Order: sequence, then C-alpha cells, then structure tokens
Amino acid sequence: GLDVHSDANAGDVSNANTLTAFGSDGFTVGNDQQVNFDDDTYVSWNWHANGGTTSTLTDGSVNTTVQTNTTAGFSIMTYVSDQQNGTTLAHGLGAVPKWIVQKSRDEDNAFYQYHKEGLDDTKFTSWGAGALSTGQPEATSTSWGDGSEDPTSTLFTTGDGSKSHDSGHKIFVYAFAEVEGYSKFGTYIGNGNAAGTFVFTGFRPAWIITKRINSTGNWYINDSVRSPKNPTSSFGANLYVGLNNAEGGNGMDILSNGFKLLNTDASQNANNGTYLYMAFAETPFKYSNAR
Repeated sequence: GLDVHSDANAGDVSNANTLTAFGSDGFTVGNDQQVNFDDDTYVSWNWHANGGTTSTLTDGSVNTTVQTNTTAGFSIMTYVSDQQNGTTLAHGLGAVPKWIVQKSRDEDNAFYQYHKEGLDDTKFTSWGAGALSTGQPEATSTSWGDGSEDPTSTLFTTGDGSKSHDSGHKIFVYAFAEVEGYSKFGTYIGNGNAAGTFVFTGFRPAWIITKRINSTGNWYINDSVRSPKNPTSSFGANLYVGLNNAEGGNGMDILSNGFKLLNTDASQNANNGTYLYMAFAETPFKYSNAR
C-alpha cells in the first residue's frame, strides 16, 4: 500500500503490510502494527467514491483525474502541479465544494485545507507535524489563487505559493460539497462550560472533526463507531489528527440533529473560541434517526 500520515509532512510511503487490497465490500490489511497489531483495537472511516473508476476532466487550466460520488458530495482528484497563480482544477462535484484538502504525494509538505465557512479563500489550515497541525490558520494570497476566486460548481483555484506545491509534483485532493441530511461544514462559538455549545447539523452525525481557528489548538475527531452511546468520552473519546496519541478524554453528545460539547478543553470549547467543524452522517440519505 501507499501510506500518508496526518501527523507528518512526508509524501507517499510504500508499505506492503498496511492496506493490501480494496474490495467491492471492504478492504484487506496486512500485519503492520499501524493496522493489525495483536490484540490492539482499530477504527476506520470510509467514504465511497466511484468504485475505482476514474475520468479525466479538462475544464481547468490543468487536467484532473477524478473519482466522484455526487450523491455523497465527495470527489478524489489527482493532478500535476504547474505552480502557476490562478491554476484552475475541475472537481466533478456539480456543486460548490465547502471543504478541500490537498497533499503532495512526492514531496515533504503538509495537508493544506480550504474551508468555505471558516477560512474563505484567503487563508488555509493544515494537518501535519507539530505546529502545522495545531497552529492558527495562516493568511495567504497565493495558496488559493489570488484570494478572490471562490470555488464554483465545476472548478476550484490554487496558486503559486509553497502551500500549493512545487511545479511538476503529484498532488491528490479530497473535495466535499455539502449534502442536506448527510454533511455539514460550518463554525461554532464555544462557551467554556461543561454543558457546552450545541451545534445543529440537521442529522445524526457519525463522524465529526473540529479545529479552533482564533487560537492554537488540536484537531479532534469524535465518531459514533467507537462511541455508539452518549457521552462519547465514556465509550471512546476524541482522537488527534496531528498526534499519534491514543484516544483522549474529551466528550460530546452525538444527537439526532447535531452534537453538543461536554468539555472545557480550549481546543474544542473555550469561551468565545471560534471553531471549524465538518460533520457527516453514516449514509447520504435525507433522514436521521435518534438513538
């Protein structure tokens, strides 16, 4: 398999003993301790794209190879960077993406991210080693074009800065459009109280990722796989994106129409803290069930 790590800046790492095969109904892992150590417990989260079938889109100034699931608002893209300011890239979603993650496959760079509701096209935030993952969003005029090109239903724009990768390098992109009843990308304000902020999504989330953007803080993931009952801290609390730590202790209630913070951690619920969130239901259907 080819591995990438959210707590590191390296490109693709070849490892025959991690993910060994994709199947029509799942995937197969080898015996590497990252995925299959004796008596350890693992979690996986999976987004269905297009069953491995790709197409080449030529609408942008640089061609993209894409797998797209428009029902789920999800697209995987690859392209070769030309490091030109204002490079346009076709994503195939047929809707405006609200969350974009891009990463170089063959150079040491972090995962750089666009978030429509919290960052707009003048800033980015990152997954990567150390301060890249915990830092505040960085202002830039070159990572998403010249700061004036919002993504459209067909294209998004990248630039010529180092955060958009050097010329000739292979880049992969995950792009997500919001789908009613399935995905929601927004911001919330913390209250610093253990009876924390409630965030309305309109469905029961299965996976939630959060990040403070008006100060430093960890990326956190909470989910209903490790935590089928509330509060999540009792059954499998948040995981860190930028650290290889085991589960932490912070919790939330995952509800039929959103989620409610149950901690005072500054990375997730400081008083007047501003936070990004990305939340997904289990399947892209327009209903949610209370539990």
